[in-house]
Amino acid sequence: MKDAVFSEYEVDIHLQCPNCKKYFRIRNYEIPQDTPSYHNCLECSEGLAIQPFTISVLQDGKKEKSPPKATPAKKKKKPKKAVATKPDAPGSANSLMKQAVQIMKTYGFGYREAKKAVEKVYYAGMSLEELVKKALSEFEK
Repeated sequence: MKDAVFSEYEVDIHLQCPNCKKYFRIRNYEIPQDTPSYHNCLECSEGLAIQPFTISVLQDGKKEKSPPKATPAKKKKKPKKAVATKPDAPGSANSLMKQAVQIMKTYGFGYREAKKAVEKVYYAGMSLEELVKKALSEFEK
């Protein structure tokens, strides 16, 4: 399959008068790119300045550096989110040990003591039931 070849683009930019809230649109070659242009609102006759826009078209997967915009949008700072990690595969050692600790917590044990007991008795190939029984037996000693 061949890639399509870029020939031209058509752009509509919709703007609004801040005074009367009337919408208007500028198209293709009316869009200011180097210097501001001016528009009179048809509703309230307010003179409006339209700041330059930069429109770049990426071709061949190459990203071009565009000059900074004259009217940058204000960005809200968002609190950083915790990075989600991949869940452990079912049946893996970590998953099995976590499940055993959770079961022991439901029996009233604290997280640290349950984890310590589970880590002490765990060996590869254990079933969940066997792991919990052996960890509980650690507290009987």
